[in-house]
Amino acid sequence: MTTMVPESVSTSESNSKRKPKNKIPKRLRHKNKPNDIPTEENVNNEIPKTNQTSAIKPNTVQESAPSILSTLPSTASDCNSPVAPMNETSIDYWKFCTKKALDILEKQASNRRKFIIERHQERINSTQYLLSQRERIDILTEENHSMRQVVDSLRNELRTKDETLKTLQEKLHDRDGLIRDNECLSLQLQSIDHKLQRVTMEYSKKMEENRQHQDEYDEQIQSLMDEIERIKRDLVLEEYRKQEAERKVRYYEEKIKVEQNLNKKTQQDIIQLKQDLKSIHMRYDSLQIEMLAMHKANISELSLIPTKDTNDNEWSKKRTITHESDEHLETKRSKRKTRDRTESAASTRSACSDKRNISMAKSSKNKEVGT
Repeated sequence: MTTMVPESVSTSESNSKRKPKNKIPKRLRHKNKPNDIPTEENVNNEIPKTNQTSAIKPNTVQESAPSILSTLPSTASDCNSPVAPMNETSIDYWKFCTKKALDILEKQASNRRKFIIERHQERINSTQYLLSQRERIDILTEENHSMRQVVDSLRNELRTKDETLKTLQEKLHDRDGLIRDNECLSLQLQSIDHKLQRVTMEYSKKMEENRQHQDEYDEQIQSLMDEIERIKRDLVLEEYRKQEAERKVRYYEEKIKVEQNLNKKTQQDIIQLKQDLKSIHMRYDSLQIEMLAMHKANISELSLIPTKDTNDNEWSKKRTITHESDEHLETKRSKRKTRDRTESAASTRSACSDKRNISMAKSSKNKEVGT
């Protein structure tokens, strides 16, 4: 508050310096009217100019003199002075006029000083009033600010109270729920206690049974351990036997390979012999055909024209010969069929032996891979 006063005074002084014109406040204008306050224009109109007396005509002097003299009786009566001279051409008259004019100017100056002093005092009063109003406004603004702060604090307190009430209501609701949950949990706990007692009884019974069966389990475990050791020994023996069997398998595989090579050689010899047999059979068949042709030719040459007596005997002989030749051909055909059958059987036997050898070789390989 103390810092605001000199700033306002300085602003008022700066405003007074900037505005040299003396303005009358609005609230005082109706009191000081232009008719009540004498101004310089009225005084100048009332007082003649003495510096220009030589240049003024007598008519103008006569016109201005009565206006001054018209004021003399009132002023003289007020000041208790003697009667003014009426001769306009005398020096006393003009001295008297100048004296009255100076008195009027002094009165005007004093009135003007009073007016200026009053205006200045009014300005000072107005500035003091404004300063006091500003101080009052500052005080009120501070009070308003403090009241707003108080109101804000009260609002915040109300908000906090509302929030606390809401939280308390929520907590009460939660508390009711927790109480209900606690009751439910207490009931569940009672049921669990009963179950626990029942389970403990069952557990004690089971433990007794387990203790009873523990010895039996130990005996069974010992027997199983003995069995495992026996199985391990058997496994070692089986591994040894397996190794021996693998050795035998390798030996037999080598032997089979040798026999397969021998079989291949024998099969090649058999195929060669079969081809030789086929060629021999072909030659034999061709020779048989030639012999039959020659026999037929000989029979036809030896045959004669038959007589009545010998006709039946000859025809019977011919029939027997033809029948024998037919039987001979049938025997040849049967022999050919049996030969073909034997050849096919031999070929099938050789194929079966090859298949057996291949299967034995595959089985031996599989055994080697497994080991």
